[in-house]
Amino acid sequence: MMTALRDLYADFDWRGDAGRWINLLTGSDRFLKMFTAGDSAAQIVAAWQPELKAFDRTRRQYLLYRR
Repeated sequence: MMTALRDLYADFDWRGDAGRWINLLTGSDRFLKMFTAGDSAAQIVAAWQPELKAFDRTRRQYLLYRR
Protein backbone atom coordinates (compact mmCIF):
# COMPACT_ATOMS: atom_id res chain seq x y z
CA MET A 1 0.00 0.00 0.00
CA MET A 2 2.80 2.40 0.85
CA THR A 3 4.53 1.88 -2.49
CA ALA A 4 1.26 2.63 -4.31
CA LEU A 5 0.76 5.82 -2.29
CA ARG A 6 4.36 6.86 -2.92
CA ASP A 7 3.97 6.27 -6.64
CA LEU A 8 0.59 8.00 -6.95
CA TYR A 9 1.09 11.04 -4.74
CA ALA A 10 4.26 13.12 -4.92
CA ASP A 11 3.32 14.91 -1.69
CA PHE A 12 2.69 11.69 0.27
CA ASP A 13 4.25 12.31 3.71
CA TRP A 14 4.68 9.14 5.72
CA ARG A 15 7.75 10.07 7.76
CA GLY A 16 6.28 11.70 10.84
CA ASP A 17 9.29 10.60 12.88
CA ALA A 18 12.00 10.17 10.24
CA GLY A 19 10.97 6.56 9.61
CA ARG A 20 11.48 5.26 13.14
CA TRP A 21 8.00 3.71 13.38
CA ILE A 22 8.31 1.83 10.08
CA ASN A 23 11.64 0.35 11.21
CA LEU A 24 10.00 -0.83 14.42
CA LEU A 25 7.02 -2.31 12.58
CA THR A 26 9.12 -4.16 10.00
CA GLY A 27 11.92 -5.19 12.35
CA SER A 28 14.77 -3.58 10.44
CA ASP A 29 15.66 -0.62 8.25
CA ARG A 30 15.63 -2.71 5.06
CA PHE A 31 12.06 -1.76 4.11
CA LEU A 32 12.76 1.92 4.62
CA LYS A 33 15.91 1.78 2.51
CA MET A 34 14.18 -0.13 -0.29
CA PHE A 35 11.09 2.07 -0.14
CA THR A 36 13.13 5.26 -0.25
CA ALA A 37 15.18 3.91 -3.15
CA GLY A 38 11.96 3.47 -5.13
CA ASP A 39 11.82 -0.32 -5.14
CA SER A 40 8.50 -1.90 -6.06
CA ALA A 41 6.29 -3.84 -3.68
CA ALA A 42 7.28 -7.04 -5.49
CA GLN A 43 10.99 -6.31 -4.97
CA ILE A 44 10.45 -5.59 -1.28
CA VAL A 45 8.47 -8.79 -0.74
CA ALA A 46 11.06 -10.80 -2.71
CA ALA A 47 13.79 -9.54 -0.36
CA TRP A 48 11.98 -11.21 2.58
CA GLN A 49 11.66 -14.63 0.96
CA PRO A 50 14.96 -16.24 2.07
CA GLU A 51 14.27 -15.38 5.73
CA LEU A 52 10.66 -16.48 5.42
CA LYS A 53 11.75 -19.87 4.05
CA ALA A 54 14.29 -20.28 6.85
CA PHE A 55 11.64 -19.46 9.45
CA ASP A 56 9.23 -21.95 7.90
CA ARG A 57 11.87 -24.71 8.04
CA THR A 58 12.57 -23.96 11.70
CA ARG A 59 8.93 -23.77 12.78
CA ARG A 60 7.96 -27.03 11.08
CA GLN A 61 9.60 -29.08 13.81
CA TYR A 62 7.35 -27.43 16.41
CA LEU A 63 3.99 -27.85 14.66
CA LEU A 64 1.51 -30.21 16.27
CA TYR A 65 -0.09 -31.01 12.93
CA ARG A 66 1.98 -31.38 9.79
CA ARG A 67 0.80 -30.04 6.48
